[in-house]
Amino acid sequence: MKTISTFIFTGLAFFAMSLSNAFAAEYKTLHIAVDVSGSNPIVTSKAYSAIIAKRIAQQIMELGIGDSVSFRTFGHLDLDNLQQYDVRLTRRARPVAVAKRIAQFIISIPDGRIAPQGSTEIIAHLEWSEYNCAAGDMIILATDGIETGSQVPNPDKLLSGKIGLPKPMTEGYLSGCTVTILGIGKTATGSWPSVNVKYLIGAWQQYLKTSGAQFKILPNP
Repeated sequence: MKTISTFIFTGLAFFAMSLSNAFAAEYKTLHIAVDVSGSNPIVTSKAYSAIIAKRIAQQIMELGIGDSVSFRTFGHLDLDNLQQYDVRLTRRARPVAVAKRIAQFIISIPDGRIAPQGSTEIIAHLEWSEYNCAAGDMIILATDGIETGSQVPNPDKLLSGKIGLPKPMTEGYLSGCTVTILGIGKTATGSWPSVNVKYLIGAWQQYLKTSGAQFKILPNP
């Protein structure tokens, strides 16, 4: 016959396991993807890279201990473009320290730390990356938003509203995730005309809706 203490111990063990699983399920990852193609002013403008760095640092510092940060650069799909940094936030790797490290890297990009890329494969980067949207992962794309890879052979038509972006490879694949695009429509000399930025925003709104993501698109980060 089971004693009362056995039932109490079993109950406490089950409660502890459930509590542990609940906390584990809350841990999320902030995915930061910085576009280093030649069309993105983050490659050439120190002032602009500082704005993006500050915005991203703020997002990192809102994370909690146990959450993770995944940093990537992207442009074309060759391996020479791969800059990555992955860290789980702990008492030793605190949000403020991780934010400072990533911000410093972003600010250094215009110093020639990375060779400007010849194309912008935004969709490929999104669809080929791994997310845990069930945990509420967040994605920041620091990009001008001008897809110039194989997905959109003629970006001028995208900017003029004559074509949109292709549908996601898997509909709803970002359901539960939040996507923020920082600096859409920005150029090395300022930004595209407002009508072109409007078409560009519309194209990304349609793509992200179909992907299932919650999203924010900010021309002026």
